[in-house]
Amino acid sequence: MSISITQIMADVRARVNAKSGALTDTLLIHWANIGQDITYTQLLPVLSPKMTASKKEEVIIPVDGYELPPLRQVRRVLISGKKAKRKEIDEINSADNSFGASEQEPFYVEWSGKIEFYPVTLMGGSTARHIRIDYLKPIVAFSESVLVSSLPEEYHGLIIDYVEMMALRKLNRVDAANAAEQTIAGVVQNILGANAATISSIEAAKGRS
Repeated sequence: MSISITQIMADVRARVNAKSGALTDTLLIHWANIGQDITYTQLLPVLSPKMTASKKEEVIIPVDGYELPPLRQVRRVLISGKKAKRKEIDEINSADNSFGASEQEPFYVEWSGKIEFYPVTLMGGSTARHIRIDYLKPIVAFSESVLVSSLPEEYHGLIIDYVEMMALRKLNRVDAANAAEQTIAGVVQNILGANAATISSIEAAKGRS
């Protein structure tokens, strides 16, 4: 079951037995937002299949670039069925800005929430292109209107654990905070280890088939 920010704050206050007013809502929400971001980053190998989305459409690409949806990270870009290779903006050094790309082997540069395709003939004109962007969904920060984490429910407990660790540090309970940090690290390693074992067994099964 999803855990709301209200539950997170209540659970943490109960766990650390803090005096009234010692841990403000603002502080706890701030820590919860850091905690879910850290959880997302640490567990990315596990979370990426669950947090991946796609945007697909047939469109004439504007000459100033294709606008991306809100996202955390671009994972794959296809244009008219061809996978585009990512380039960095500082790699633009040729006179025609093509990187040596062709419509059969397109490249793209991501900047300011947009994607520019190369060769530049892929943008503008009158030809619609089929675009597919596979990307990691962003997590939405807790606030008065966002009460539940956008991470999968099974990882909400790690957010509580992180907030508890930060609360213990705030209360100068150093030993308890260090123990909480070690517990979190152990849980993360167990999750990643189980995921790696699952992938290995799948690959082994493929090898036997």
